[in-house]
Amino acid sequence: VWVWSDGSNYTYSDWGSGEPNNTGSDNCVQLYNSHSYKWNDAGCNYSCPFICYRKIPLILIKQEMTWRDALRYCRENHVDLVSVLTNETQEWVETVTKSVSTPNVWMGLRHTRTLGFWYWVSGELSGTRTGPLRTGQEWKTAAMERDQEQCSLEVSSGSACQILRNSTSSAPSSLS
Repeated sequence: VWVWSDGSNYTYSDWGSGEPNNTGSDNCVQLYNSHSYKWNDAGCNYSCPFICYRKIPLILIKQEMTWRDALRYCRENHVDLVSVLTNETQEWVETVTKSVSTPNVWMGLRHTRTLGFWYWVSGELSGTRTGPLRTGQEWKTAAMERDQEQCSLEVSSGSACQILRNSTSSAPSSLS
């Protein structure tokens, strides 16, 4: 099961063909710009731009950070990394990321190997174990891909933060 970083349920996804594929250390999800803004799993330790949000508007942070640093920044300065719960939010994220010159942008989707499900760091679940996202793989975190399928290209990426964090429904602290 997937959950967004703000605790929102994971009821929407926009994975690219064959994704997530858990190649190598692909533990985060990014938005691909050159692949019609589809999602792809990627390594989390690269520095990327990101998007914060305050519901609307989304706030693009062009400074490149690792997924964890982007999450911390959004929580300290806004609310959270963005959770994409609807096609409308996906379209907002796509619009905001068009101004980024890097191929990837972080978002707040994460996986817990211990409990075996994906969640948005906002606390919402992101699907079911028996749904199309079940892969049998054990990923830890997620981000959005903007450009290429190579996880190593994640180095030149960004992130999205979300404002108005749900204080009553958040991910367990051990999963954050």
